[in-house]
Amino acid sequence: MSTASLRIRKYIQFLWKMVNKYIVNKLLDRKQFVVDLKHPGAPAPTRQQIKELVAAQLNANKDNTVIFGLQTVFGGGRTTGFGLIYDSHDALMKVEPTHRLVKAQLKTKSK
Repeated sequence: MSTASLRIRKYIQFLWKMVNKYIVNKLLDRKQFVVDLKHPGAPAPTRQQIKELVAAQLNANKDNTVIFGLQTVFGGGRTTGFGLIYDSHDALMKVEPTHRLVKAQLKTKSK
């Protein structure tokens, strides 16, 4: 993972107004962004590794960070996905869909 470079960008990019690296969604108490990760010659990183890189770069709590929709380009070397950083754990549990909470092992699957 030492050769990986992380880039965070917005969902929507304006030509002249690229101020923040993410969109602040005050209604849902979170920050939304797209994650671009370049890892030439190395295997695709795990969600946990990407979560730690994002939390370190944006000075956020990694427990309130959600990474999903990761897609590695055919041939490797580049991975793209979506990320959310919630302001609190309560907002995370309230807003996030159940299937993502189960995948992050924050909730158990009901039968």
